[in-house]
Amino acid sequence: MAERTEFRIRTATVADAQSIVDAFDSTLPYLASIGSEGQWGLVPFSERPGFLDDMAKSLEQARVWQETHEGDSNIIFAAEVVGPASTEATVPAGFAQIHEDKFSEYLYKQANIQAVDLTKLSNFVFLEVLLVHFGTGYHKGAGTALVQHVKRYGLEKGKDAVYVDCWSGNNRQLVGYYERQGFVTVEDFAFPRENKTPWIGTLLRMDLTKA
Repeated sequence: MAERTEFRIRTATVADAQSIVDAFDSTLPYLASIGSEGQWGLVPFSERPGFLDDMAKSLEQARVWQETHEGDSNIIFAAEVVGPASTEATVPAGFAQIHEDKFSEYLYKQANIQAVDLTKLSNFVFLEVLLVHFGTGYHKGAGTALVQHVKRYGLEKGKDAVYVDCWSGNNRQLVGYYERQGFVTVEDFAFPRENKTPWIGTLLRMDLTKA
């Protein structure tokens, strides 16, 4: 039986910016291989103008918020595997970005999300990004470890729920993944893209009041 990978999860810093971009890039060949290239496209994130700089800025904003609670309630977690005992090297396995009591702006603009009024929701954690690093060999289980960490964070903060939205194309495979993690579908949505088919997604919720 294969040995179970143990992940250490910490708060990411600006020094992790390049590693996060590398992790984004590593997902694209995998997504294409399973027919899910519609989720994030085919252009490497490292080749998208300003993406690395934006990631570094987001990490710096996260640092400021954690120290002062001023600005956007932004936190990025890093899952890593500790290297051989003879070294102190660590291997990145995945990342998760969350916000407290705030959704991504594009969700507030979704007129077809009618099951709930997002503007009236409070006391929740929003999982904006969850990705694993396919290039390091330790991606399996990293997503689950990060979801569980976000859940524990929400419980420690006394939150009522964790929300996440995801791409719902390719037979809703990603939706099924989140449902297996304990999320329940709230509503499907779609938003138009210029000269492209609409990006279809699903908003999901994990109830923390019964955890």
